[in-house]
Amino acid sequence: MLTARRLYLYAVSTIGLALSLAGLTTLLRLLLDQLGFAPVGPELVLPAADRAREDLSRALALASVGLPLWLSHTWYAERLASGFDAAAASERQSTVRAAYYALVLAATLWFGAISAVDVLRETLRNVAGVHGDDYADIPGSLATSVVALLAWGYLAWARARDLRAGPMRGAAAWITRLEGYGAVLVGFIAVSFAVSDLIGNILSVLVGRAPVGGGTDWWVAPALASVALVAVGGPIWIAHWRYADGLIAEDSPWAPGERLSRVRVACLLAIAGISVAMIIAAVASTVGSVLAWAVGVAPSDDAARLVEHVIGPPLAVTPFMAAWWWHRQRAVAEAVRFGGQTRERSVRRLADLLASVIGLAVASGAAGWALGIGLDAAFGGTRTVGSSETAWRGDISQFVGYVLGATPVWLVAWYRLQARMSTAPAVEAASAARRGYLYLVGGVALVAAAVSLALVLYQMIRAVAGLPTGSMVSDVSAPIGIGMVACAVLAYHIAVFLGDARAREGAGAAARGETATAAVDVEDVEIVGPEGTDFEALNVAIRAWLPAGFTLRVTGHHGARGLS
Repeated sequence: MLTARRLYLYAVSTIGLALSLAGLTTLLRLLLDQLGFAPVGPELVLPAADRAREDLSRALALASVGLPLWLSHTWYAERLASGFDAAAASERQSTVRAAYYALVLAATLWFGAISAVDVLRETLRNVAGVHGDDYADIPGSLATSVVALLAWGYLAWARARDLRAGPMRGAAAWITRLEGYGAVLVGFIAVSFAVSDLIGNILSVLVGRAPVGGGTDWWVAPALASVALVAVGGPIWIAHWRYADGLIAEDSPWAPGERLSRVRVACLLAIAGISVAMIIAAVASTVGSVLAWAVGVAPSDDAARLVEHVIGPPLAVTPFMAAWWWHRQRAVAEAVRFGGQTRERSVRRLADLLASVIGLAVASGAAGWALGIGLDAAFGGTRTVGSSETAWRGDISQFVGYVLGATPVWLVAWYRLQARMSTAPAVEAASAARRGYLYLVGGVALVAAAVSLALVLYQMIRAVAGLPTGSMVSDVSAPIGIGMVACAVLAYHIAVFLGDARAREGAGAAARGETATAAVDVEDVEIVGPEGTDFEALNVAIRAWLPAGFTLRVTGHHGARGLS
């Protein structure tokens, strides 16, 4: 009954809020039009003479319907959540209420931030005297930004009131965290990519290389766009992270649950994973450019362009390098501080598994495509023979670059995982994360091998049936290359999976006091001690000294015994 009531209240509140914001945004846009704000660039649709009246009619209709719906249902929902009795506490802790606030907070922040970026970007362009050919609705973006961010502010205040009443529990806790850490993640992505683009543009200016058809000020508009994104995304990212960091402070009532939050760890490791992927892409771009230049298929003989393509990617990716190191170290440090050795091992395992799966996916995919191109070139396929040398050699240079960029990432991460496996096989083999990784990699490799085999058989059957075909070599080279790599990946991970299974079986047998071998050698040892010897303590001490796989039972009896 309560769940049905909540679903009704918050669903109608969401619809009412959406209608209200749409109507208020249109009204504010009309007001800005009257104050002299105008769109920039050619309009996509010619405005009608009565466009303002039409927009006003639609805005009044939306606001007239949406505001009463939202206000009435929100008032009732807030009334149920107010107070300190059990019913109010239950309402504040409800999953439906948490999902409602997470949804509307994320949506209003997203639309408000994107619109604010548009406004700031176009304002900076106007100040710099840079005008593009694209249409920019400045009054519309400004209206959307103001209305959405004001709504976000109220909603954040209302949800903070719930949190001040006491920490969230269960699904309400992780849903609330998901919205906050989601803002941290999106803010990081926006700022890091903007800074990366800005570094790339600065390098292009320094080496004196302008794009084809670009004027002397070609870099100004992209640079201002990056600045606008940093100016809006940076405060959002920093504010949400400072708030999240405050939740684990010593005097925070939310600290016990927040310090061990899986959502917090997932956010830190997700940022580290995205950073790893960007680092791989940068290294691959650099290596691919060097290889293309070495085999004589570089896109240009211009030294400035070569310098940009070789040095640019590593420089542009420096924000992601710093982010990878800091967030990984922070996740491990918090695990050590708040969770002890067991949690530290778990976080390190997750970080290495994430890096391993990213590196393996990129390396194996690129290796498959590179092998396919190589097979096509070796056996005279039209994909390489029919195209220019520059085209297919340039492609294989880029794929090899990705292989060389991603393989070290996978090898380092996998070495760490296997090193921990050798020191604590029972613990690592029993890890759900490790087993999930093996199932994921094995499943994807199996599907890739199966699809590749199906494509090869399809082309062969078409040829046998007399259907018109192109070059058989070119038709099957890519599936064969991908299938060969997939089979190698699958075979190796099957071997690892079987080894983990044997380790789990051995650990289970040891826990039951059994041995993992079929045959057992028994050696009788007689130990003689003085009267009153504690044989049980001696039993424990000797067992601790024995190597793995050995068992010992010490028994004693009283009485004198002569020497023989």
